[in-house]
Amino acid sequence: MKCNLLSMLELFRKRISITRNKNKFVLETHNKILMSGIINNNLMYVDYKIPICLLSKTIQQDVLWHHRFGHPSSKILKLLSLPNKELNCITCETNKSKNQPFNKNFENAELPLDFIHIDLVGPKKPFSNSGFQYFLTIVDQFSSYKIVKFFKRKSDCFQNFVIAKKHMENKQDRKIKKLISDKGGEFQNNDFKEISGENGFKHIFSPTETPEHNGYAERANHTTLEKAQCLLNSSNLPQSYWAEAINTATFISNLQPTPSRNNQSPHTIWTKKTQNLQSLRVFGCRAMIHCLNKEKNWKLDQTGQAGILIGYENKGSAYRILRIKDKKVIITKNAIFNENVFPELNKERTQTPYTIWQNIENLSEVTNNIESISMIEDPGHSNNKRNEENIEIREHGNSMLERNNTPEE
Repeated sequence: MKCNLLSMLELFRKRISITRNKNKFVLETHNKILMSGIINNNLMYVDYKIPICLLSKTIQQDVLWHHRFGHPSSKILKLLSLPNKELNCITCETNKSKNQPFNKNFENAELPLDFIHIDLVGPKKPFSNSGFQYFLTIVDQFSSYKIVKFFKRKSDCFQNFVIAKKHMENKQDRKIKKLISDKGGEFQNNDFKEISGENGFKHIFSPTETPEHNGYAERANHTTLEKAQCLLNSSNLPQSYWAEAINTATFISNLQPTPSRNNQSPHTIWTKKTQNLQSLRVFGCRAMIHCLNKEKNWKLDQTGQAGILIGYENKGSAYRILRIKDKKVIITKNAIFNENVFPELNKERTQTPYTIWQNIENLSEVTNNIESISMIEDPGHSNNKRNEENIEIREHGNSMLERNNTPEE
């Protein structure tokens, strides 16, 4: 095999000792020899007679699903009946901080929209690629379903709340009962006072300097930002793609089971439907998309163009792919993905971001037997018709984020 599978640090943690004598070494524990070998050119070669694959397909699938779901815990994957071996992920260790839990003494919600929690984050630097500085997190307490809205000015907060409110109430066919927020000026103003009076919901403000009293929204923001940072770091995309990462983090968070909701996902509770998880792919991985016929100058032009997966659209039924050559966002249901290659815009990386499991530095060399390259198709259409109808090209500024339409239900 052409990759390192042993982590020296992990061996020490398991109290395995290494003894060296000239150009030979022995690994043992409790006076029992585990393996031996020789040292040549600063490399350690294990003595064995029968080739043994030390990395199983299950571990490879663990790695993929851990990344597809934005670095969740193994417990989440287990609840989804997906490969869920405990992994020592450097990205998780460096991007997930340990905070004290928020206060959970909330009045129980019996139905969706009984309690809606909102919180504003920003201004964020750098600006996103679409020029956003702020985002509003909206959480339904009953389902834990989250919606995010992105905007450029703090004064746009109210307008985006109104858009989200209308969407949620139409979806659930009922009205918001109580709205919980902090006492920020973006919430404590005449606009929110008027809309609460006109629509008959109560606006509750949490005490100043006590974010735990608005714990649902604060916790949602903490989880979303944490997951988004993992997505950006593991894909090595620039920080200016934070809006795309947060949008994706929110989408996949809604698909993860919630123990406090009988292990149902927020998406299932909110929509009363299940989502096809097999369409998920690793954020930031390489994507090949088909050219539209009108984009080809002549018949011998390339039919495929390289891009980067940066999210989902249309309730997750389509992909958002950043075309590398001109930085345009392409919306398509049909793409071929290589989840072991991460282009990083103009500098393609040959190794994957999976730098943590047993010190494997190039997962692509050992994942030939798994579905790392896959194609999602829309049945019932011919290839030519599908390529022309299901692909939409948008400039960055006219993306789904600009339209304030998270892949929500």
